[in-house]
Amino acid sequence: MPIGILPTLQQSDTGYHAMTPLDRYEALTNELTEIRGGPFTIAIEGEDTLQLAMDDVTLEGANTSFQIHLRVPPNEFADFYNAVQLVTPLVVAMAANSPTLFGHRLWQETRIPLFKQSIDCRPKDSLHPMPARVNFGNNWIRDGAFELFSEAALLYRPILPASGDEDPEAVVDSGGTPALHELRLHQGSIWLWNRPVYDPADGGHLRIELRAFPAGPSIPDMLANAALAIGLARVMQDKIKNLIPAIPFTYCIANFYRAAQKGLDAELFWPSLQQTQPEYFAVPDILRKLLPEVPGKLLEMGFIESDFMPLLKIAEERLETRQTGSQWQLRRVAELRKDLHKREALIAMLLEYQKNSAQNIPVAQWK
Repeated sequence: MPIGILPTLQQSDTGYHAMTPLDRYEALTNELTEIRGGPFTIAIEGEDTLQLAMDDVTLEGANTSFQIHLRVPPNEFADFYNAVQLVTPLVVAMAANSPTLFGHRLWQETRIPLFKQSIDCRPKDSLHPMPARVNFGNNWIRDGAFELFSEAALLYRPILPASGDEDPEAVVDSGGTPALHELRLHQGSIWLWNRPVYDPADGGHLRIELRAFPAGPSIPDMLANAALAIGLARVMQDKIKNLIPAIPFTYCIANFYRAAQKGLDAELFWPSLQQTQPEYFAVPDILRKLLPEVPGKLLEMGFIESDFMPLLKIAEERLETRQTGSQWQLRRVAELRKDLHKREALIAMLLEYQKNSAQNIPVAQWK
C-alpha cells in the first residue's frame, strides 16, 4: 500500500529490534548515533504536538517516498537542478500524503521534518553550526554537479569508510569511465531532498534524484506528481538564471518547509523580474499560471502526449478539488471519530484508503 507514513504505526513498531539486519543499516545507525552522542529528538507541531526521544535512527523507516530519477545532460545540470529546487515546494504541497504520526495530526507532509530530525546527528551548538545530513541544500549552484559533489566531500564526514583500489585519473587517461565508488557510497549517506547522482553506466552520466514526494495515494497520483515536477522544472529552466537574484536560497528553503507544513494552504514566495520586494502567493494561484506551459515542455523533452496528458488532468483535478491524500485522511478520520475511538478510526480510514488505492482511483475522486 503506497502511503507516506502508515497512520496505524505505533511507537512499539519502531526501534533497533525492528531494523532489517543489513550491514549498511547497522553501520549507518552506529556511526550516526556515535556522532550524535545522545538521543535523537523529535519535535513536530501541527494541530497536535509530538515530542519524543529515540536512542537510534530507526524512526526514519516510518517514511515512505516515491523517488524519481531524471537523467540530465551535464551542460544543462546547473539550470535544471536549480529549477527543480524552485518548483519542488509546489509539488510537495500538491502531493502531501503524510498528515499523522502515532495518531498525532502534524504537518501535511510530516515525512519532511520527521526524516530530518530522526537522523539529525549534529551537536546542539549554535556557535559552531554544522550542515544537516538531511538537507534541502546550501545554495543555488552556478556551474554544475561538481559543486554539489565537492560540497559533499568537504562538508560531510564520511560514515561509510569503504575504499576501493581504483585510480580514477588513470582510468580517465586510458579512455575509461571511473566508478568513483567512494563518492557514490558517500553520497548515499547525505540525504539531499534533490540529490545529484553520478553513475558510471553508459559511459558515465548524471541524474537528479527527486526524493521529496511521498508514496501514494494511488499509482496514477504518483505518476501525476512526477509529470508535474519534471514539466514545471522544464518550464522554469530557461528563466532560472535571471530569477535567482530575485529569490535568495534561504527563501526557497522556507518555501519547502512551508509547503510541507501547510500543503495547498501554503503561501510561498515566488520570484518575478517585476518585483520590488518579496511577494507571496497561494500555491494554487502559482500552479494555475504555470500549468498551461507544462504540456509543451514535456513534449520538447520527448515525453509522449498520450502518456502525460491524463496525468496532468489528475493533477489539475486535485488542484481544483483541493483534496490531497493528507486532506482526505484527516477529513475521513474526523468523520469516523464521531462514532469510533481514535485507533479504530485510523484503522477504518486505512482500510478505505487501501481499497481506493488498489483500484488506482486518483485521490481527488475519493469520497
